[in-house]
This record gives sequence, C-alpha cells and structure tokens, in this order.
Amino acid sequence: MRLTNEEVAEIVYKAFKKAFEEKDNESLKGNNPFRSSYFVSLIGDELKNKFIGAKTHYQSIDSIINKKKNSGEWLFDICVTSQLLITDSRYVDGKAIINTNILFACESEFGTGLSEFATDFGKLICSNANQYLYIQGLNQSTEDGRNRFINSRKELIKSQLKNLIRDDFVLAFIPTPGKIGERSFWDTHEKEVLDWASIWIYNDSENEFIEYLKR
Repeated sequence: MRLTNEEVAEIVYKAFKKAFEEKDNESLKGNNPFRSSYFVSLIGDELKNKFIGAKTHYQSIDSIINKKKNSGEWLFDICVTSQLLITDSRYVDGKAIINTNILFACESEFGTGLSEFATDFGKLICSNANQYLYIQGLNQSTEDGRNRFINSRKELIKSQLKNLIRDDFVLAFIPTPGKIGERSFWDTHEKEVLDWASIWIYNDSENEFIEYLKR
C-alpha cells in the first residue's frame, strides 16, 4: 500500500492543528517537549489507521493526562513495515516476527542547523523506504526569515541531493513547539502560528516542489 503525498501532507497538517489546539490542555500546557512528542504521535496514530495489516513503529501517547510515552520506535521517528513470521522448530516457542520492508519512514527535526538536517534527512535517503516524510522545524519569527529558510532547504535538495532521491516525498515545515527565547511561538504567536506551516510535495521527475494548500 502507498498513500498519496496529498494524503500524507493532510495528515501532517491536521496533526499539527490538533496538537496546537490542545496545547493548553492537561499535561501539554507549558510542556514543549511533550507537545512535540504528541504531534508526532498523532501522525503515527493516523498512519497506523491507514496501513492496515502492516506494523507502525512510533512512540505513541495514549493520553495527554499522564504524559506516558509508549516505546515503539524502530530506526526512525515513525516507520511502517511489512512483516513475516519466522520459526525455529527446535523450540516450543520458536517464533519471531521480522521486518522485511520499510513501507513508510518519517523523521522530524525541529532544530534548524544544517548538520541536524544532514543527519536526519540522510537517514531517509539511506532507508530505501517505499515512501517518506521529513518534518523540518521553523524557528524564525518573521515571514521573510521563514521564507528564506524554506527556500534554502528546498534549493539545497534540488541542487545537491536530487540524484540521491528516487521518488516523490513530502517536506513539511512546522513551527517548533520549543522555546525561542523565553517562550514557545505556540504561546507567543497563537493567532498566526497555524498559518506558518508550509508543506511541500517534491516531484522527482520534475525536480520541483509543489505546495500543498492547507485545508
């Protein structure tokens, strides 16, 4: 199974919107790392619902009341794998599940440094996943600053990495829930921060990015 990139983009934006709208509820209030984890968990939840019959690996959050994070990551922040049961007849309980193919991989990095991008985007390039998603944080307070950063990341991919990318993928720029100065943009720019999200679909055959229009 493969989702359309429009579906992936929609999943990301709806997860961001929900995480933002709930940011002051229960354990999310004032807890920026937990807000970030919750956002990623919401994406994982939706992928789990979409990839029926496959295994979705991610750190899930069942409730925002107690801040419990359930372990479950495998190689990436989120990934979906096909699996196979293998057996060893020498043992009564000689059964195990092996991951055989990465159907979907996601890395999220709210830091904006080049080395941070290189580390996590490189994981996706090396993954040979059928489909992948990269979530890049935004920590620029001005529209001009955000636009210049977004354009620089897109241009870097188009000019320096195009020969390493073998298929279309989604590149999502999401305002960081972390502190910039004393407080998070999610708290200081509540009326506008949802509009800062900028999501793009990379068209491999054209080596071009097409903007996803948020709904």
